[in-house]
Amino acid sequence: MLPFTATTEIPFYWQQYLLANSKSTLYSASPCSLLIQEIHVETHVLWHIVFNITKDDQLIRLVLPPGIFQLLLYNIQNNGEIIFLHQELGLGISEKDYCYLGGGFSDRDLRVLVSKGTYQTVMFPFSRQNQRSTVTGMKSDETFAFIEKNLMAIGIPLIS
Repeated sequence: MLPFTATTEIPFYWQQYLLANSKSTLYSASPCSLLIQEIHVETHVLWHIVFNITKDDQLIRLVLPPGIFQLLLYNIQNNGEIIFLHQELGLGISEKDYCYLGGGFSDRDLRVLVSKGTYQTVMFPFSRQNQRSTVTGMKSDETFAFIEKNLMAIGIPLIS
């Protein structure tokens, strides 16, 4: 795994991605950088992650806080190939599309395989309890409405 350095002082290039009222940290290693922003919307939290990858086939392990049972992932920008790996499952997500990863997560259970490019992903984490009340049984149009509502709340413009 790559040795990342972390900083909360965000360089000028990355400021175009900064969102109001977010806790932002930039993680950097030689072939890649990640800007991770934690934002609270109403009663839940979401993460906005920007990947800037300069070398193909980078495997990044994301450390998740305890208690996450399911993740809803939505790709805002995808100009290469990005695959999310959880347990024995690998899912590629197109731009302007989503997927669910579930079944619980250990603290180092989510990996991301990326090719050279820039990617923006929003992650909505759900505990076992709020997963049942929030996302269980949502149809595709309801999921997109949930995503759209949250993106608008944090100031990410929707481009159809």
